[in-house]
Amino acid sequence: MEKVRASTVAIVGPGRLGQAMGRLLAGAGVTIGCVAARQLPRARKAVRFIGGGKAVSLSNKQLAEADIILITTSDATIGSVARRLATRRKDWRGRIALHACGSLPASVLSPFKERGAAVGSLHPFRSVPSRESGVRNLPGSYWALEGDRPAVAAARRWVKALGG
Repeated sequence: MEKVRASTVAIVGPGRLGQAMGRLLAGAGVTIGCVAARQLPRARKAVRFIGGGKAVSLSNKQLAEADIILITTSDATIGSVARRLATRRKDWRGRIALHACGSLPASVLSPFKERGAAVGSLHPFRSVPSRESGVRNLPGSYWALEGDRPAVAAARRWVKALGG
């Protein structure tokens, strides 16, 4: 895998895809700053699998310090999570918010955009039935990317690092 430019990422919603992407991105040189979940034990388990980051709850203020917020929650909760997290900063300029849902546009992240962040989505054309299978199968996969130019550029660097 290719190494990518340094930026600190916060993964929000460490399910199968979030953990697989976190592990692969960490292996490609991306700094995972924190991993957030509703339940702290779930975040701790994800951090162990990813091999980096600090386990935090969704209320932790450190989430707002990340350069890139990667939301990998269930599709149904992306909008509410974005609304909740975007209020952590008045000004998100220079930062990026991404989600990994294939059925929702980047505009679901409008609470971040309204505060200056670039928003986008990236979704693999690959099912991820387990975090382990995601680590095996995501490299080399095709991905759908859309959103603001800086967000798509960041997502493209990640996909390139994963051989996609």
